[in-house]
Amino acid sequence: WSLHEVLKRDAYTCVYCGARPGDKQHGRRLTHADFSVDHLVPRCQGGQNTWTNTACACKSCNQRKGGRTYNEAGMKLLWVPKLPRVRTVVASGNVPAEWRLYLEL
Repeated sequence: WSLHEVLKRDAYTCVYCGARPGDKQHGRRLTHADFSVDHLVPRCQGGQNTWTNTACACKSCNQRKGGRTYNEAGMKLLWVPKLPRVRTVVASGNVPAEWRLYLEL
């Protein structure tokens, strides 16, 4: 888990309003810098930095939600954040022979 990887997982798309870089919002075009990671259960309420508790949000939605849960703020999720699928495995050193069946070596 990292902030950058959450933004990549969500393709810089706001989990609340669906805004993406290039969309117009409040009279200006959004860029990647207009998106941040939001905690569904805020850290101030005990929320953790986990894949299922974080999602990409535009600044406008993130500010509107503030330190509340999305339910408390009357907001709905467009999707439920999940653990990303892993496509790559990095193996180094002595790889056990049994693993070679599953790895492209």
